[in-house]
Amino acid sequence: ASEMLSTEESYVKELRIIEEMFHERIESEKLFSQEILRQMFANVRTMYQFHQEFLLPSLQERMAVWKEQKENFSIKNKSTDDISQQKVGDIFVEKAPFLTMYTTYIENFDNAMNTIDKQRKRNKKFAAIMDEIQSAPELHRLSLQHHMLAPVQRIPRYKLLLEDYIKRLPENSSDIESAKKAL
Repeated sequence: ASEMLSTEESYVKELRIIEEMFHERIESEKLFSQEILRQMFANVRTMYQFHQEFLLPSLQERMAVWKEQKENFSIKNKSTDDISQQKVGDIFVEKAPFLTMYTTYIENFDNAMNTIDKQRKRNKKFAAIMDEIQSAPELHRLSLQHHMLAPVQRIPRYKLLLEDYIKRLPENSSDIESAKKAL
């Protein structure tokens, strides 16, 4: 569960880079029509919003409860009520319908890569802006295309994280059914 949270935090940082550093900047320069911007970035704004405002805060709140329970735990007070919030499967079951938005992004991915490459070759100002953004220290000189791979890889990553999580759950865990359903 901790790994789910830490990878979600890292993933939201990647989405922030794509949305705030690249998409918003390129959009503000008014170099391209909304259609070209859609070809480049598809629905990344919606994905970023979902993860930043819903999925990540849900995981953070749940893990804060786990940490508090761990700090307050004592052998004398051990009860099943203490672990009732030690689960994440229900969060993924609740949020799973929103993950269908990845279909649009993934189906558009090759087109996005081609559009970015084509526009970079055609438009010197766009190429200069891309170089400027990529020189930011937090990007480690990685290209927009590199960062845009993160959403493509995220759904398979959830699958692996959930499989590992389920393997580690005790057989009598209150989260086993939700986790399996989420998977």
